[in-house]
Amino acid sequence: MPISRVLSWTVPEIPHLECFRAIGFVHGYPRHSHSTWAIGVIDEGTAGIWYRGANELVGPGGIIAVNPGAVHTGYPLQKGGVSHSMLYLDDELVKEVLPGIHTLPAFPQTTIPDSDLASRLRSTCRSLELGGPCLAVETRLFSDLSCLFIRHARVNVRQQAGFEPRHVARIQEYLRANLRRNVALNELAELTGLSKAYLIRSFRRTVGMPPYEWLLQLRIEEGRQRLQNGDRICDLAIELGFADQSHFHRRFKRLTGMTPSVYAEGHYRSRQKNAPARQ
Repeated sequence: MPISRVLSWTVPEIPHLECFRAIGFVHGYPRHSHSTWAIGVIDEGTAGIWYRGANELVGPGGIIAVNPGAVHTGYPLQKGGVSHSMLYLDDELVKEVLPGIHTLPAFPQTTIPDSDLASRLRSTCRSLELGGPCLAVETRLFSDLSCLFIRHARVNVRQQAGFEPRHVARIQEYLRANLRRNVALNELAELTGLSKAYLIRSFRRTVGMPPYEWLLQLRIEEGRQRLQNGDRICDLAIELGFADQSHFHRRFKRLTGMTPSVYAEGHYRSRQKNAPARQ
């Protein structure tokens, strides 16, 4: 008999969201509905969904999008079950994701073939499950959900310019002052009075990258300066707010093209070369 594992959880920093993940799920749901939007992505296997009198199939790389109140079923099509991730979001979160909407959106279909967005959603779901920097996880979630609704739902949203240099400058100042902290997106929203989704869009348009990527750049820059002075890599990783030394290593190499150890070795030699000669 196949081994099935299920997990349900919430994220304290992101209200109005419930997460669910199933591995080898063999349960078949009867006709039912949700009071929330149910957004999911299939990891492995193929699932069947009955909706509006018709059965639809969705496999790996497919997205499930069920509107609140929509009666549907869900069932695996193989003995080994289905592995998938689900996000349940209520009206308040959708309004945060889509600031300026006149009416709540609706998906015209329950199965959506969008492999690129499915891959992004799958990665975001893993981040929500395993944890990570608040600012990074929230930014990815809001960006992915915004893309999903705008690309695949019927939505009437007033597009804002997304260009707020004064607010962006305040965010940058705040991030510099809290370089080592696990800053949450909600802090930046309260600081500027902007909605989370609008804040992300404004920052990206003004600076050229989302807030968390910019914060990582600041951390790497300080790391470079500290390595030049001879600080130890193992100390820097934690002091600069990285999850661990491996995380610091990956990010440092991505931005500089070399590992922290190679960078530190080069500057060690420079210090030795430039040191005053002993009398």
